[in-house]
Amino acid sequence: MSGSFTGQIQLFAGKSPPSGWAFCDGQLLETSKHKELFSILKFVYGRDSKNGKNYFGLPDLRGRAAMHTVRDPSFTLSTHVLGEKGGTSGVTLSEKQLPLHNHPFNVHAGGSNTYSPDKAVLANSRKFSAYHATTEEKSAMGEAVQPAGTDNVKAHENRQPYLGLHFIIFVGYRLMPG
Repeated sequence: MSGSFTGQIQLFAGKSPPSGWAFCDGQLLETSKHKELFSILKFVYGRDSKNGKNYFGLPDLRGRAAMHTVRDPSFTLSTHVLGEKGGTSGVTLSEKQLPLHNHPFNVHAGGSNTYSPDKAVLANSRKFSAYHATTEEKSAMGEAVQPAGTDNVKAHENRQPYLGLHFIIFVGYRLMPG
C-alpha cells in the first residue's frame, strides 16, 4: 500500500491492519507520539487527558457508513460536518410517515343473522350478531371500513444489504501501545 497519505482511510478485508495502518475503531492516541497524524485529525474524533498527557481519537467507523461532508451552505440537501455522527440501525415509523392508502374489505350490505364467523362474512350489525351466514364465495358487497390501529409498534431494520469489512487509516508507522 505504498503511496498512501497520513490520515487516508480505506476499506480492508484482513483481520489485522497492515504495517503503518490502524483500524478506524475510535482508539485514543497520545498527541506527542503521533504528531503528524494529530496535525491532520486534531480532536475531531475525540479527546482525553490523563496522567498529564493529551490523547486524540481515530475515527470510529465500526458499524457505520462513511459519508462525504458538505461545507457549502448553499447546498440544498442536508449538510454534515467533519466528525458528525448520525443515523440509526432501526426505525419505528409513525402513522404520519406512511403514505395515504387503503385496503379493500368486503362486507355484506344486508343485515347480520349469526354470531359465528364460521362460513360467514362481516355484515351490518343488529345488536350483537356481526356476521351473515353464506355458502357463496363472493356474496359480500364492498363497504367502507375503518381499520383499528395497533399498540404493537416495533422498529424495523434500516440498512441496505451489507458485507462486514474494516475501515483502516494510514498512520505512516506501526502504532506503539500506550
